Amino acid sequence: MALNNLGAAEIRLGEVDPGRGHLDQAIRLDPLCPLPFYNLGLLAEAEGDAEEAGRCFATAARLGYARGRSDGIVIRSQTRFAERSGG
Repeated sequence: MALNNLGAAEIRLGEVDPGRGHLDQAIRLDPLCPLPFYNLGLLAEAEGDAEEAGRCFATAARLGYARGRSDGIVIRSQTRFAERSGG
């Protein structure tokens, strides 16, 4: 979870390569957590890679991420935590 938070915060701050690296590391450590896949999907979408974004979002959904209201709350709270933690 910490690597996902760190990666998401880095990307939000414009540090794309380190952020992507931390999300990839989060996936290697916990390949069943949907959040890094979702965040990589957001990154791919921002970079204009619709195919990769779709693949990442589909994987996140398969792992249980539904992009619903409660998921949004979790993502926002994680982002705030990562920002406060200096990530």
